[in-house]
Amino acid sequence: MRAVRLTGFTVLELLVVLLLASVTAGGVSLAFSRYSARVSARQAAEIFRQDLRLARNWAASSKRPVTLKMSEASLQYLIRVQAGDTLQRRSFGSGAEIRLTTLDLRLAGDSVAFDGRGVADLSGAPGGIGEALFSAGSATYAVRFNSLGLARVEKR
Repeated sequence: MRAVRLTGFTVLELLVVLLLASVTAGGVSLAFSRYSARVSARQAAEIFRQDLRLARNWAASSKRPVTLKMSEASLQYLIRVQAGDTLQRRSFGSGAEIRLTTLDLRLAGDSVAFDGRGVADLSGAPGGIGEALFSAGSATYAVRFNSLGLARVEKR
């Protein structure tokens, strides 16, 4: 009588493969989470930089004061003309397209006000340079800007 030889994988071999696949998937998930946080923080900082330019240009062209008011608790900011019209509203909390964990404008009153000439009063800021921080997870980006709204985004 001839012995029948069975081919295939044992249960132990299949379990080892499944364990390796799950460890790899966990590592990929963690790396993607960190990447996603970095992208969110960077994107929010870039949008803020553009909105500073919008506020300054609107103030200079309309010859009316424009204020960017940040609400750190609700992770949002508004850009308003002195008459009360809202030029822009940005939200970064839950349900928003870009999600942040912290938002911090390091100026007194959490606002930047451009006068009718398009110049912001940054007299309370150290060195006359304003700074806003945008964080998602462990990734933080800073936007440093001057009184004319010229800004630079830097990784922290």
